[in-house]
Amino acid sequence: MQPAPGSTSPASSAEVSPETPASGCSAAGAGVALACLLLAWYLAISVPVIVYSNRLGVGKEVVRVVFAPIGWLHDRTPLRYPLRWTARLWDPSVDG
Repeated sequence: MQPAPGSTSPASSAEVSPETPASGCSAAGAGVALACLLLAWYLAISVPVIVYSNRLGVGKEVVRVVFAPIGWLHDRTPLRYPLRWTARLWDPSVDG
């Protein structure tokens, strides 16, 4: 026997709208992703800002303070090589 049109049986209602857990990222995952994006942005803009600040002579002290962590990374980690390479892209006179 088939159900009347418009009526639903328990089996058919489960098939139509299954209970699924909410998908998406957690707040912690979103925070980590945002932090990674901000770090990548900070690293990406650091070299051009430093190069143009030195070239124009404007805001050198502010740039030195804001991008001091980049100097620390350059002096104390293996990132010195990619940072120098990137700096040479923006200013070929940077020493190797």
